[in-house]
Amino acid sequence: MKVGDTFFFEGTEFSIKNIETKFSRKFPTGRVDASKFTGSHDDPENPRTIQRGRPKMFQLSTVAEALGEPIPTPVIKSDVEATEKTTSAWTGIRTDVNSILSEEKVDKPTPSIFNSATDW
Repeated sequence: MKVGDTFFFEGTEFSIKNIETKFSRKFPTGRVDASKFTGSHDDPENPRTIQRGRPKMFQLSTVAEALGEPIPTPVIKSDVEATEKTTSAWTGIRTDVNSILSEEKVDKPTPSIFNSATDW
């Protein structure tokens, strides 16, 4: 996957504009920004172009799946033997973290309204 690649999502073609591999609360696998194609090759009145403006954001894993590419996952090697108790404890932690990430409980601040230059 690289900038400029195109992929189809829900029947619409998109072109990748930016790839962010760092994870965040909203995008735990990373983020891909992509612009939608509009128009058609066959219509001279509405030619095929990339939509201007802010690109749509996708999960990195969603775009990788659409392109048929694997996402590298970290492999941790340890010399500590995992018992049933530790395995179940780690499974519980992973489940809790995934439920927190999927809830997306992020409060968005309300923007201030300025009526005139004197309000600044």
